[in-house]
Amino acid sequence: MENLSSPMMWTVIALLSIATYLLRASFVLGIELIGELPPSVRSVLPFVPLAVLAALAAPDLAFADGSLSISLHNEYLVAGLVAFGIARKTESLILTVVAGMGLLWLLQLL
Repeated sequence: MENLSSPMMWTVIALLSIATYLLRASFVLGIELIGELPPSVRSVLPFVPLAVLAALAAPDLAFADGSLSISLHNEYLVAGLVAFGIARKTESLILTVVAGMGLLWLLQLL
């Protein structure tokens, strides 16, 4: 990759910033143009945060040392699955975090 000059780098950053802003603004402005969101869209909106969280966490849980590791030797996966089970059973954020992190630390010590 060739080195970009300082003015070129700032131009690229500015253009990408504008493109990002326009993309995000299009959703807000688009809702104003179409009015209310359709019921089908509103019905799936509560699941968006969960889907984003799962997409962020899954690679860290499933991959160990750069390769796919779906086994009981993967401490992160074991602790994540236990935390998931506790979250489903108790719906307590504090208990989920404490149990998941506690188990992860315990597994890493062993």
